[in-house]
Amino acid sequence: MYSLVDVTEEEDKTVKQHFGPLSKCRNLVRTKPELVTLGSSFRFSQERVRRIELREEDVWVVTHPKCGTTWTMELTWHIMNGVNLEDTSKNLYERAPFIDLVMIHNKDQKETNDFFDNLDQLPSPRLIKTHYPIELLPPNLLSVCKVIFVCRNVKDVCVSYFHHEALMKHHDLKCDFITYARDIYKPGLVNHGGYFKMLESGWSRRNESNLLFLWYEDLKEDQREAIRKIMKHLQLRLFDEDIDRLASAMTFENYQKTSSLNVANPNWYSGKGSFVRKGKVGDWVNYFTEELTIEYDKWIVEQLDRIGIMEEKVIEHFSISKTS
Repeated sequence: MYSLVDVTEEEDKTVKQHFGPLSKCRNLVRTKPELVTLGSSFRFSQERVRRIELREEDVWVVTHPKCGTTWTMELTWHIMNGVNLEDTSKNLYERAPFIDLVMIHNKDQKETNDFFDNLDQLPSPRLIKTHYPIELLPPNLLSVCKVIFVCRNVKDVCVSYFHHEALMKHHDLKCDFITYARDIYKPGLVNHGGYFKMLESGWSRRNESNLLFLWYEDLKEDQREAIRKIMKHLQLRLFDEDIDRLASAMTFENYQKTSSLNVANPNWYSGKGSFVRKGKVGDWVNYFTEELTIEYDKWIVEQLDRIGIMEEKVIEHFSISKTS
């Protein structure tokens, strides 16, 4: 069982300096042993998360934030539900619950209990989303349920999360990108902070029969192949014409127009973009300075070595400069 401890006084000062008064991300805790940083209200949901009553029909999508989670969820939901494309505009969180929401929105114990009680009542098959590492999820998850774990180049993730936190009023980020990348994101001073610990959580279990490990970059390169991998993992079949329809509807450009999560709402700051933003591979080059690139590449090399990731194809996803 992981305990929760407050971030250090210096870290707390940094967080409160860069997240505004509307932010629900100003009070952070860290798991001990160290895995991830979370909102302090995770104390209300930690035990409820571990005690979720699993069903064999459940499918879980587990990712670090901004790794193509929403896209993967939508693809998976359609594979599970016969490619009903007209339902894409229906709220994704109503079709596929996001168990972290109660923590993200600082819900109290009663609201948290109500959320998980409702989750228990949902009909099967359930598609469930989380950004929590597998260590914080029900202990028997991988022996009972199918899990899809998705990861992405940390430099693109950092850029995407920066825009997300600047867009959302309940994040209320108030700093420039370089400050965010160096002082906030890299040390994990965000909700779900701890990119490489999260990567390690999935990577160390990649050979489990119930876990499918996907890279966002591969998803972008060949979406049809990703659909087939998900189908095979879930032991489901689609006709070729349905695969084609789904692949066409779920190109990033098309999905950006139809996603239920991309409809502007009062929780967004005007002029700060949208929830489903760009989805480009390699967009980090438009934000990282040479100095920041060197710093991040050194960090990436150290962490991949620590985790034991040596596959050339995987390392290529991180776009590490030859001098690092």
